Amino acid sequence: MRLLVSLPVSLIAGLGAGFAFFRGPAPLTPAAAAALRARETSTDAAAWPDSPAATEAKAQRLIAAALRKGDRMERDNELYLAIEAFTAEDFHRLVTDAGALKAMAGKLNGIDGETSRNLASGLIGRWLAVDPATVLTWAPRVLELIPAKENARGLILDALAAKRPEEMLALVPSRKDASERAEIISRAMRELAAHDPAKARAWLAGCTDPADRRVADKAMRLGTVQADPLRAIELAGSITNRQEGYELLRAATERAAKMGTGVLRQLATAPMKPWMLPAVLREFAERDPALAVDLAVKAGADGSNRNQGLQTAFSALARRDPAQSIAKLEGLAVPELAAAVSAIGSAWAAREPAKALAWLAERPMAERTDSSRWSASSHDALLSAFSDWALNGPADARAWADALPAGERRDAVQTQLARTLAERGEPAEAVQVLARLGRAADPKAVEDVAGAWARRDPQAAADWAIGQEPGPAQNSALAGIVGTWANDDPHGVEDWL
Repeated sequence: MRLLVSLPVSLIAGLGAGFAFFRGPAPLTPAAAAALRARETSTDAAAWPDSPAATEAKAQRLIAAALRKGDRMERDNELYLAIEAFTAEDFHRLVTDAGALKAMAGKLNGIDGETSRNLASGLIGRWLAVDPATVLTWAPRVLELIPAKENARGLILDALAAKRPEEMLALVPSRKDASERAEIISRAMRELAAHDPAKARAWLAGCTDPADRRVADKAMRLGTVQADPLRAIELAGSITNRQEGYELLRAATERAAKMGTGVLRQLATAPMKPWMLPAVLREFAERDPALAVDLAVKAGADGSNRNQGLQTAFSALARRDPAQSIAKLEGLAVPELAAAVSAIGSAWAAREPAKALAWLAERPMAERTDSSRWSASSHDALLSAFSDWALNGPADARAWADALPAGERRDAVQTQLARTLAERGEPAEAVQVLARLGRAADPKAVEDVAGAWARRDPQAAADWAIGQEPGPAQNSALAGIVGTWANDDPHGVEDWL
């Protein structure tokens, strides 16, 4: 059984318990303390007296374990031991007593999602071990007691489907709501297909509702690649909806990665249509970036999908070895070359910004202008990388920008510096940069800087704009201020106007 590592609020509410001892943070009652002493360190259910007080003690122990600070392994172990102590009688009390464990649940708000999933699995697993009939009778109440928007509903259904997929599918005919049937089918069919494909196919053959069958078909494919991720290329190729095929490939890639780099490499190097490769490269490029680049370069043309694959692969390789990534640009032509150059520049600049920007500055504009990427108000990889640097290391970035020789490149970088300073909440510094640029400042940048200033202090931004020399720059500044101010405070801008 998976270790318990959290207690989701709605899961507890869904169990529907209402013991008085869960209605506040009071310490253990004498009876509960006695039950704990009687148990001592044993996790054998027989060591616990069968009484409401004992159930109370077990529940409070579970809360204490879930909130325990310090070493995670020790906490996980204590949670595991706490849940193993629950008996059929304990679960019976929890589901038959009126009300919900809301006070208990309130103490556990904010526990992370992963531990919540593990707790749901642990509780359901223990309950199935000690009283399976009651669990399966209770399962439909999850849909009635817990709203669809609550995460706990999915957590419980996932846990039930993972452990009893056939029994969950048997509930489908009793659910009148199509969305509830889909919730069950999508989970249970996936698990059944992964572990018993013959039974999954048999259930699918008997499914006559068109909507239910579509859900089941998709779940069948997901379950199939869960068991054998190498089937993903074949299955994705048979799907009309390309987005659904992409999602299937992503699921297969994640599964292959968990099985090992060898399986992931088999999947990545298998013959596939060009649009499929980016889904696989997102994971594989982190394991073997050089091979990922080779695969992306050799892939046939498929518009933006090819550029996406190139950027994923070149980014991963540049993070490890910029020189090797640059060497692999040979033979690429625009626009693929621009996609690769922008990916290298961005990834390299995160580690060595000055070297990366110097390299980008040497590339012709066509080679570093990637129409598929829009970052920091620009398609130019040089300006995008500089903006990232200026946001994270403003002093060094500004020194580099100030050292550039006069010319169009310096003006463009300085304009980008002004935008970035405004985004950092330094409008006064930004307008100083614009003032030094004078007429060389891009009017759109002036508008962006004025708008960013207006988000923080519209009156100060307006006073500055009015004091500027009449002309295109002032008009751009006023446009940026009025647009931002009108959106944030329409009455305020009306009074100013």
